[in-house]
Amino acid sequence: MKLKEFSTRTCGKWILAGEHSVLRGCPAVVFPLKSRFFSLKFQPRPGTGAIQLESEGSHSRETEGAFWACFEKACELFGVQSEIIEGEIKIESTIPAGAGLGASASLCVALSRWMADLSGNFKNEISVKARELENVFHGESSGVDVTVVSLEKPIRFMKGAPPEGLSQLWSPKFFLSYSGVKGVTKDCVEKVQAMARTQPVLVSDLDGKMKMAVQLASEALALPDSVGGNAERLQKLVKAIQMAAECFSEWGLCNSEVQAHMEKIKKCGALAVKPTGSGQGGYCLSLWESDPPEDLMSVLIPCF
Repeated sequence: MKLKEFSTRTCGKWILAGEHSVLRGCPAVVFPLKSRFFSLKFQPRPGTGAIQLESEGSHSRETEGAFWACFEKACELFGVQSEIIEGEIKIESTIPAGAGLGASASLCVALSRWMADLSGNFKNEISVKARELENVFHGESSGVDVTVVSLEKPIRFMKGAPPEGLSQLWSPKFFLSYSGVKGVTKDCVEKVQAMARTQPVLVSDLDGKMKMAVQLASEALALPDSVGGNAERLQKLVKAIQMAAECFSEWGLCNSEVQAHMEKIKKCGALAVKPTGSGQGGYCLSLWESDPPEDLMSVLIPCF
């Protein structure tokens, strides 16, 4: 196996609706977040007998631990002997970890691309391998995050089925804002899975509600401009976000910090707000009829 230079760049992601329920076969609507990225570069240095890792970017330091947690597993998945890799690895990330914006997915896809290139195998299975790799973080990955990061386009995702392109005829004023605390995806997934075992009827009802949120959101995005006004599509989106937020609340994934943050954003004029990602922290998604107040823009990330 010959070492060679390699470079790749992956984006972040955000979910409009479908979190958690997607693990039980429900759909999700998910988008790439192209304003945030992770990059990986490798420069071989044969004969040094070591790997040197350098990091830069606003969130690269917090990604170093995750990188090493995945590196050996990635080598194993792709049949690469880690001890033969000698050289310099440079990573750069602007995606915060534990925030629901796809930090683990962007890392797993980048590593999978590198290992597929290095081994010469599995080039048609990068998303599949990246999903296996993401289990390191999620316990059980649905594959939704790695799929949208791999494709870099909006999709309607269902576990075990090919992703569908999303019909989007307009770009709502969606923004992301940090709740002030990190979330732990694996803990949140395990909490909902435990609830599914002990309260199956409740979780089934919540899955149905989240499925309806996905349907309403999909319908709203597919509605064209209307001469008589666009109230219908905005109303559908508001309802979809409210329903998804109710699911997070009933799953017990809206702690006091997240709840306080969502209330603050709504008081500033947002039509609806929900967690995006696993919950219990990280970022929240808000929908606005017009541009948010100027003094709030510094803490908001535009989704488009």
